[in-house]
Amino acid sequence: MRFLCLLTSSAVLFLGACAEDKPRAQLARTLSPIENGQFDFENTAAIGMAIRGERGLGNCSGTLIAPNLVLTARHCVSPTASAFVDCGNQPFPEPFDGADVFVTTEAEIMIDVMGGTGQLVGSWFQGDQVFVPEVGNDICGFDMALVRLTANVPESITLPAEPRIDQPGRMGDGYTAVGYGSIGFARGGARKRLGGLSVVCGAEECGLLDVITENEWLGMDGVCGGDSGGPALDPEGRVFGVVSRGGQDEMSLCLSPVYTDVASFKDFIVRTALDAAVAGGYEPPPWAGTGAVTPPADPPDIQGQPCTSSDDCGGDFSCVTPTGESSDAICSASCTGGATCAEGFSCAAELQVCFPEDPNADGGGGGCSVRGASEDAVRWPGWLLLAGAAIARRRRKA
Repeated sequence: MRFLCLLTSSAVLFLGACAEDKPRAQLARTLSPIENGQFDFENTAAIGMAIRGERGLGNCSGTLIAPNLVLTARHCVSPTASAFVDCGNQPFPEPFDGADVFVTTEAEIMIDVMGGTGQLVGSWFQGDQVFVPEVGNDICGFDMALVRLTANVPESITLPAEPRIDQPGRMGDGYTAVGYGSIGFARGGARKRLGGLSVVCGAEECGLLDVITENEWLGMDGVCGGDSGGPALDPEGRVFGVVSRGGQDEMSLCLSPVYTDVASFKDFIVRTALDAAVAGGYEPPPWAGTGAVTPPADPPDIQGQPCTSSDDCGGDFSCVTPTGESSDAICSASCTGGATCAEGFSCAAELQVCFPEDPNADGGGGGCSVRGASEDAVRWPGWLLLAGAAIARRRRKA
């Protein structure tokens, strides 16, 4: 089954990737931006791209995911010879040189066409190096690339978007499509968005649609020519899909877009992001260090919190009660294996858990000190474990 790449060009510009040799009249439907979308001045991490080739300039879309790193489609940065895609039989040639790639955060791609070759207008950042996945070389399933820039995009211009590298696209996932579809003569494209979309099916959910590989998912309509490489943003603003292709002919180009799944290329993205951070002289983003899209939260202060069972406490904490009444139960840390108790708590030797010290007792002290048996019996007569099995298991391990 044939699909079309979703890269386009203005009437006098070079089709930077997926070039089409058919007469312009047959390309009328490929020269539209996101259908029924609205101009987007908010998602500034979605960026416009211009690629300089032998025949001039072509435009595409991408996403800034680090100060000097852009996520896009591989066919945007490779001189692919045909707009038609034959899955399994269309390998990529070597990508363009990084210096031939330019990106902008401005809402429109403006190009001065005087002289015939086209000159970029406005604020642009130049590419330094293009990176592509080491495994796989077919448009279907491997249509992803990263472009490292020669300079960092300042935070005053835009903040990068987070790639959703820990959750693949699945049926029903909501998203907003953003891209720089072509809008006319001397204007390479404008950033537009269309929300209210959802994933039709993921790789393992598409059934008989054998044109969807294990690294892709099928989206709803909306994206069109020039939107290639643009992001699918989830409700939290994280990019989890990159526009690859759509439609089987010019009449259906803007229908049934196929997205390359971001999470499927987690290792490639993280590895490149870490190298880009070194090149750019900044700390790697949290997702590149943890593999998650947000940094892990600090563990909550469980000691002394009310509980009804040890399930409420988690980890090495257990639910105990000083009075025998469940309403007085609190989470208490284990003091086995040499572990010390927090300040204000002492170790109950028999139960091997920490309990609050008696403020009226002489000495007291922290650590795993054990009070006398008679004192324990008088002052703390009812220290009971609400989930004794948990402590028993830990005791055996110790």
